[in-house]
Amino acid sequence: MQAHHHEDHDSPRPWAQAQVETAANFNQGSIFWNLVSGGLNLQIEHHLFPGLSHSVLRTLTPVIQETCKDFNIPFKSYPTFADLLTDVHEYFSSLSTPVVREKKLH
Repeated sequence: MQAHHHEDHDSPRPWAQAQVETAANFNQGSIFWNLVSGGLNLQIEHHLFPGLSHSVLRTLTPVIQETCKDFNIPFKSYPTFADLLTDVHEYFSSLSTPVVREKKLH
């Protein structure tokens, strides 16, 4: 999962690009999830336009996807909430490494 991770932290990037690269959508075509989550299933649109009503965000998705394609910016969207959670879990697991402790000699 790369939704919350960017490899090159030293490279400045435009604000909008940073919003897209650090967010991910799930169930983006679902009216149910849009209502239940208050539009938070459309994180990319929400990060770009935080003041807009969640009922409007889904109309922006095709325009944002096309713009991302034009600028070669990945638009991350998961088919289901479970897919998103699985990817988040795998990402967090990749960050953890076993702790190796040395025995202290007395």
